[in-house]
Amino acid sequence: MAVGGGEDYELLFTGAAAVVDRVRSRFATPITVIGSLVEDAERRVRFFDEGGQEVSFASGGWDHFAGGPA
Repeated sequence: MAVGGGEDYELLFTGAAAVVDRVRSRFATPITVIGSLVEDAERRVRFFDEGGQEVSFASGGWDHFAGGPA
């Protein structure tokens, strides 16, 4: 649900570790690192669990214009 559900209320951003540290030091809002970006020859988004196994999802998220799953 965290990846494909429709109730997303947290601000997500990407940045180098130094940028994340700088943002963390300037604001009182907690920042949680949820992943990392790496070069992928297939140029696609992939998710892995704590054990390094790739995770697949039945749904691609929420399509707001269609009013349902993407």
